[in-house]
Amino acid sequence: MIIGAIFTSIEARVNRDKSSGKINISSKPVIKNVEKRKISLPNVEEVLAVGFEFETKYEPGVGSIKFTGEVLCTEENIDEIVKEWEKKRALRNSVAIPVLNTVFRRCLTKAIEIAEELQLPPPINFPVVKPKKE
Repeated sequence: MIIGAIFTSIEARVNRDKSSGKINISSKPVIKNVEKRKISLPNVEEVLAVGFEFETKYEPGVGSIKFTGEVLCTEENIDEIVKEWEKKRALRNSVAIPVLNTVFRRCLTKAIEIAEELQLPPPINFPVVKPKKE
């Protein structure tokens, strides 16, 4: 179960010289590390800390928004999950899917705001209301 997600850095760049023409937008999360961490919350003594990097690129060379951070989650068998990560550099789906969904939700939500400040298109498509055809 996800108990929190924090950003440790946010970096954003825009290159106004390249902002004409078609812009391709792509977003990619990468899990960078996995470790057991002791914490002091009621009924929780240790968590799985999953370090991530998330980057939205505006190509060709228009700009980027990059986040690094951690997702903290409670899991059974934390030691086993950490050992699997160290051996395979991969997380089992029961951990990876909720972690990646949290990363996408947190980062894209923040990236929308940052993109607006940099006058870049939003990193996701919003619904567009159109008149009914008569």
